[in-house]
Amino acid sequence: RSVPTAVLAACAAALTQAPVSLVLPLNENMDSLGSRRPHKFEYVIGATKDGVLTAVTGATYALQGWTSDMGLLAMAMDLNGAIDGPFNVPNWDVTGRCCRTTTPSNTFCRGPIHLPGHLLIEAAVEAVAAAVELPPALVRARNLYRAGDVTPTGQLIDSDNMARCVD
Repeated sequence: RSVPTAVLAACAAALTQAPVSLVLPLNENMDSLGSRRPHKFEYVIGATKDGVLTAVTGATYALQGWTSDMGLLAMAMDLNGAIDGPFNVPNWDVTGRCCRTTTPSNTFCRGPIHLPGHLLIEAAVEAVAAAVELPPALVRARNLYRAGDVTPTGQLIDSDNMARCVD
């Protein structure tokens, strides 16, 4: 993905017989190298009138770009490692799709992280809060993992640290 820029710098260095640093304006850099994968999350979320989440079903679509790059790994990380965020939702049925486009490939920006997955569940929690007419902070607090809860990947939560982080 950075090969064209590296080739230009290497050619200039070979011609000048000196080290060359090639710096692109941010917009040109992002246009040529891609960026984080845009996501679309289509979902139905179940919740009680008190804002307690009961289920999430749906699909997330990531615009991967021309090549896969790390797309499948990233989608697995979004779904398996992050989509629940700090929220205990007892029932999950969410699938993910990497969508090939005619744009530059998208990849990790500074390393793989779970940001897209967290943003997806946060948007869903905001929607629930609006639907039940409760403050989003209250809906978040009512749904945080507590000691003894189990994540969709089977991890046992052994502390109440998440509640302390929110307070």
